[in-house]
Amino acid sequence: NKGSASKINAKLNWNINDNNLLEYTYLYEDEHRTGRLYSYDFNSGTEGALLEGAYPDEVRTKSEFSILKYTGYLTDSLTLNATYGRGNFLNQVLPYSIPGQALISSATSQNPALNGGTPITNNVKARNGRDGRDYTTGLRAELEWVIGDHTLTAGVDNLKSEAKNEGQSQENQQWVYGRTTANINGDLGVGSPVSASNPNGYFVNNIIFFTSTSMTLDQKAWFLEDRWQITDNFLLSLGVRNDQFTNTNNFGEKYMDAKNQWAPRIGASWDVFGDSSFKLFANAGRYFLAMPNNVAIRGASSSTFTREYFTYTGIDQYGNPTGLTPVGGVDGAPAPGPVSANGEYGQPIDVLAFAPKDLKNMYQDEYILGFDKTLGSKWSYGAKLTYRDLKSSIDDICDPDRMVAALEARGIDPDSVEIAGCYMFNPGGTNTFSLKNVDGSGRTEIRMGAADWGLDQGVKRVYKALDLYLEHPFDGKWEARIDYTYSKLQGNNEGQVKSEFGQSNISKTQDWDAAEIMRFSDGYLANDRRHQLKIRGSYQITPEWMVSGKLTALSGMPVSCLGFYNPDGSITEGSDASDPIGYGASYHTCLGSIAKPGDKRTPWTFPVDLSVSYRPAVFDHKLALGLQVFNALNQRRATQLDVTSEDDPYIVSDTYLLPLSQQTPRYVLFTASVDF
Repeated sequence: NKGSASKINAKLNWNINDNNLLEYTYLYEDEHRTGRLYSYDFNSGTEGALLEGAYPDEVRTKSEFSILKYTGYLTDSLTLNATYGRGNFLNQVLPYSIPGQALISSATSQNPALNGGTPITNNVKARNGRDGRDYTTGLRAELEWVIGDHTLTAGVDNLKSEAKNEGQSQENQQWVYGRTTANINGDLGVGSPVSASNPNGYFVNNIIFFTSTSMTLDQKAWFLEDRWQITDNFLLSLGVRNDQFTNTNNFGEKYMDAKNQWAPRIGASWDVFGDSSFKLFANAGRYFLAMPNNVAIRGASSSTFTREYFTYTGIDQYGNPTGLTPVGGVDGAPAPGPVSANGEYGQPIDVLAFAPKDLKNMYQDEYILGFDKTLGSKWSYGAKLTYRDLKSSIDDICDPDRMVAALEARGIDPDSVEIAGCYMFNPGGTNTFSLKNVDGSGRTEIRMGAADWGLDQGVKRVYKALDLYLEHPFDGKWEARIDYTYSKLQGNNEGQVKSEFGQSNISKTQDWDAAEIMRFSDGYLANDRRHQLKIRGSYQITPEWMVSGKLTALSGMPVSCLGFYNPDGSITEGSDASDPIGYGASYHTCLGSIAKPGDKRTPWTFPVDLSVSYRPAVFDHKLALGLQVFNALNQRRATQLDVTSEDDPYIVSDTYLLPLSQQTPRYVLFTASVDF
């Protein structure tokens, strides 16, 4: 990679008088990255020759912040703090394009009789681009009033985010090769590609993908807190926060308007001996998270994601199929044309149906208990227990057949209402969906719970952790600290993304799209890490020279295996039963058996960071020159693996269990700063 980065950081403080302070902060960063592609030997972990004419995506990101803060000491007991900020962001991804060439996927499934036995590909490496502009404004203001043993705080915390042209647009055509003798996707009406001239069922599909749109998210909150110093040694904090979240799509239509979300919080701190040598603390609270702007992409706004299937009689020099014939429908029906597993054909979205009126935002409860203790006059140590329990989540469900069944069970004609491909819902909960009547007479409501969707489990995510530390603060000569965390993260809902294979459709991952995709999903989640050890320290060699170092030891994270639905090996892959929702190799069964998340893990990693700083006396130690070496031993172990086991039924993916990401290679950072 070759990149350039520009940064500007500036701050101005104005002491208007002893009781009024004004602060202005400006931050700017502009990064641009290009590069070249090289061959790579995964067996030896070595880089090979330059690939002529092959380039990765060109990426540019830019961010700019302006922040104004006011502090006013209105009286001896009354203080006002107010912060207002604006942010602007640019996110661009430009894939490399070559006229006449498309992105070729699953080339190993090409008909060997047409490619000479060797898969034919080209130098196009990506399909989608991005050109998004985002804007945020925020205001936080709080008034603090000290009354005897109580410190009362009241405030507001508002944030508005506006996104323009966010999402992805297809810049390169994509052909995906495959092979099956069964129906390609019976649920979507795509029949078998087998014919007298194509007895082995070779086919190819053309993907069309456009999701760019605009949206806004308006977050408003007010909060109250009472910090009560009950005794000289004991502090009790009582608080409550009320959150309101409003989401709108590119037409300004509200698809989420959640109000009166109450989040109580309580905390306590006990200075046991009254000399700060031993402190006990505890906290409990509820925390809400807004449905992000990203939900409007492929959700509350129009999107297109279709596949059209063909047989072919040739393959050109760039891997493009030639001699295309549309694959017919099921049981001899006409070719269905472009099909979409989630019903994404670019049609307008009915936002009143898309998001149920009783949809609850994501929230979790957190409990913390810990202590800090001095050890002699120079050391301290402590421990903390953390427990977090996810109570509600938001995702999309894309199973219109079960909605049809629920309507019929309630005596409602499914043909009398408009049924979309996907809806937002609370996994495991009950929601009321408002469907538009086909005759224009109004709307029909239907209330559906987990059983109606075929789900046998609700949302689960529990985090349990023990944190330990031992520290020697800097005493003018040296400092050191050791941190250790033992943790477990279990459940079936990682959060708003699905990092096990890098799916970043926030709150709209393939999880929960249908009951079948959630079976056997309960286990250790993708970002679970059992052990984390960090050892860091600094040593002042002379008043001018200081050296520092940090060793981190991280245990591996879970490696899943996703394949066709075949939990005991008895289901014929390629049949409708092996892919009941048309997602391909996306189920928690792998090569004929259940693949429980967390049974396998990535390797331990041991990055070492070193640094040295120099403050010359000639400049009164106000000039600082630094050299930092990150991952000094250049360890390059895998941090994420490809978990998709098959490209097509009974065809193991060539990239299965190959690294998707590795530790960042060793790099050096030079710094210079001046104190004035």
